Amino acid sequence: MKWFQHSTDSHDDPDISDAMDEFGPAGYSSFFILLEIYGREFNSIGDDGFLNLSLRFVARKLRQSSTKVQLLFNFYSKKQRIISEIKDGRVRFCVPQYLDIASNWTKRKRPTVSPDLCSTSVAPTAREKEEEEEEEKETRVRAKRVSLSKNFDQFWTQYPKKKSKGQAEKAFIAIKPDKGTMAAIMSGLEKAKESKDWAEAGGKFIPYPATWLRAKGWEDDYQIQIPQAEVKFYSDV
Repeated sequence: MKWFQHSTDSHDDPDISDAMDEFGPAGYSSFFILLEIYGREFNSIGDDGFLNLSLRFVARKLRQSSTKVQLLFNFYSKKQRIISEIKDGRVRFCVPQYLDIASNWTKRKRPTVSPDLCSTSVAPTAREKEEEEEEEKETRVRAKRVSLSKNFDQFWTQYPKKKSKGQAEKAFIAIKPDKGTMAAIMSGLEKAKESKDWAEAGGKFIPYPATWLRAKGWEDDYQIQIPQAEVKFYSDV
């Protein structure tokens, strides 16, 4: 390939601009050097559009360390500008929009290459997999934290003795109640609130919420207090 289209304001391209912010001038120069390498070898790449080279060779051409080259490839892969896979000291990469910027001569020389260049899916790198798994884990943890917070707020609103909220929240989080356990806690709390023990002495004997939670108070058997009207009825008999 003798040439490819290169806009004079490429440095204002959002992706290239971001690359320059992150990698300095290497973000710009590496992108176009990779296009030059790709164009030079265009007649030798596979029909899927991927060029396979040693990582050491590419690092030497870019005048960058292998570590930085991998970071550059990861950056442009996420932007879908240069799709790449790095494994066992080799890099396999493709430029999805290459046919849009290639010369007509280049397009005629490779009629077997599909216009839908880089259509073959590339497996994510080990680092990308690790990052995705970590992100998914953090998402699950955040969701669980939000759910626990909402459930604790529900419990705290209903508990009659609002003392030592911090300790109560710690005890609640330690339990990590699922949907079934949460239902049991709230049901047990309603029974406790109606019990004779909790009604005596103006609620003097109601335990602190943290104490009740740590003792699994929702599993206790409670003697339900007899309503005053019923007490009067039986006394009249």
